[in-house]
Order: sequence, then C-alpha cells, then structure tokens
Amino acid sequence: MGRLLNSSLTLLIFLTGIYSCKSPKSITENCQTKKIKFEMPKVGQLVDYEFCIPDNETVWKELMLINPSLKRTASKGRSNCGKGKVLVLGNTDNKDYKIMLCKIANLDYVKEVNQTFWE
Repeated sequence: MGRLLNSSLTLLIFLTGIYSCKSPKSITENCQTKKIKFEMPKVGQLVDYEFCIPDNETVWKELMLINPSLKRTASKGRSNCGKGKVLVLGNTDNKDYKIMLCKIANLDYVKEVNQTFWE
C-alpha cells in the first residue's frame, strides 16, 4: 500500500510539474472559462471564490502546488459541496490569479468555481 501511494504521489508531482511548464499564455488561452461562474476581475480587484473538491489528500496537495493560499473548510458554501467533498476558498489577491484560476478550472474534479459572497 505504501509503495502504491508513493508511486501515485510521485506520478502526480511529475505530471503537475509538466503541466506547470506550460506558458502562462497557453494556460489562459486553453482555460475552461465556462466553469468560472463570475467575470474575471481586473488586476487589483479582489474577488473571493470557492469550489468543491473530493475530500482527498492527494487532490489537496495538487491544489497546493497551484495556489498555496487556498483554504479548506467544512462548510458546504454556495457551491453546495456534497458528501465526500470539501469546500475550498481562494481569492484573486495574487498577480498570477488568472493563471491559478485557469489551472483550477482545468482540473477534471472541479465542476465549477463560484464567487463567494460573505453574508
């Protein structure tokens, strides 16, 4: 079991490394923008966002490679995360936010990225 986990983690890190080698322009040009359910803000505009992911450490580690400032929470949020899912919160307070959002939207297990409205 330990070998399988190590092999899977090594493969994930390798593939993430290859994926992250794409130029920023190619990432944003191939962005699955239909998953991003809000208008991309202008530079300097702060927008909080959220999305659901499987409650899985390997998935979480992959996201940390994309954006280490993301936070997990037990709430369902506006995204209404179901059983076996966890809500992830982020924001656009980073000069590379468009690249990060596109990398997140391009992940198969992310169904949509919603704007967070604090109420």
